[in-house]
Amino acid sequence: IILHLFIKGGIKWDLKDPLFLLYMDVIQRVMEILAPIAEKKDAFVVDVAYKREGSAMVLRILMDKKNGVSIDECADINNELSQVLDEQVVINDFYILEISSPGLDRVLKKPKDFKWAMGRRIKATTYAPIEGNNVFRGTLVGIGEKSIVVETKEGVSSEIPLDKIAKAKLDSELK
Repeated sequence: IILHLFIKGGIKWDLKDPLFLLYMDVIQRVMEILAPIAEKKDAFVVDVAYKREGSAMVLRILMDKKNGVSIDECADINNELSQVLDEQVVINDFYILEISSPGLDRVLKKPKDFKWAMGRRIKATTYAPIEGNNVFRGTLVGIGEKSIVVETKEGVSSEIPLDKIAKAKLDSELK
């Protein structure tokens, strides 16, 4: 049996593909190095991506803190991480390191992302309609093991199974 993993951009990877294994190894090693750096700065890692963009490899890291992360904090983390990555030769080829905050439209993917977003306005889009809708905007008022609850400004609550969510993010639009 050949297992496949789908990654952004529609690329289909064979889990035994050496390139896929290399990318996953880089991400794993970066996470191991980054964890103590982030902890020291009271920050946490939201997402790590390592992929080819044009002719360059890009290591893109999204960081955050309880009250948001500043540009200066991102620069400090960038400098410290870059130094360790170079010393340990984690990536052999030329790459671009980007560290930033998730921004106002922060994507919510994992249960811990939804827990972080409790009480905030979100926008969730489902693969298929639920209760006649496939776009839910409102305040995240509940999260369980398999679903979230979003309440609209009119007070209508909708339970959305996590496995039915195609995309979810913080809702920065004023409505």
